[in-house]
Amino acid sequence: VALVGVAGALLMEHGFSIPSVALICLALGAVIGAANGFGVSYWRIPAFITTLGTMVMVRGFALMLADGGTVNPGKAAEAFFFLGGGYLFGIPTPIYVFAAVCVLATITLKLTPFGRAIYAVGSNEEAAHLSGINVPLVTFGVYIIGGILAALSGLIFLSRLSVGDPNSGLGLELEAITIAVIGGGVIGIEFATIYSDLGTNVTVVEAMDRLLPNMDKELGRSLK
Repeated sequence: VALVGVAGALLMEHGFSIPSVALICLALGAVIGAANGFGVSYWRIPAFITTLGTMVMVRGFALMLADGGTVNPGKAAEAFFFLGGGYLFGIPTPIYVFAAVCVLATITLKLTPFGRAIYAVGSNEEAAHLSGINVPLVTFGVYIIGGILAALSGLIFLSRLSVGDPNSGLGLELEAITIAVIGGGVIGIEFATIYSDLGTNVTVVEAMDRLLPNMDKELGRSLK
């Protein structure tokens, strides 16, 4: 998320068009996802370790590109603002992006052989292998998709902030883990569910965001 924001801002600063910036950033996300997928699928490195290590390295690279500060793309960001900060029929644009991603993911999982293979690998990797599914290839593909979606999130952050911030997205990994676990997943085991307790997930994460700061304030008052 942070690397895409900084890279996108730098590209805009150097005169790249909005569509080309979006394509390059999504490709960057795909490459990072492919690196994660290769490590997990073919080198058999635990997913948690692989993605955590990649996150640290990529954020460090983003800080290096931004020289420890933020990157201002200038007037080019104004035309890009609609993606993350615009409204359509009174509804924020990111809601439409989220809905489109959910629809595409559901169609892929329910109606394509690749989607059914994801379900099989997520349910029982050994059984999927014995049934003829190329488990490493499917896992590799899923990580590429995950990288592209993370890049899309980075573009939305860039659009909303109008600057490339190497610290953007801090803490999102904890929310992602929380949502996955509440939705029925287990760390180290991938389950292909899109709408699994979606309302509960969003409600719980939002409640944590709102309640924890208030709890800190109340705790501070009681200690005084």
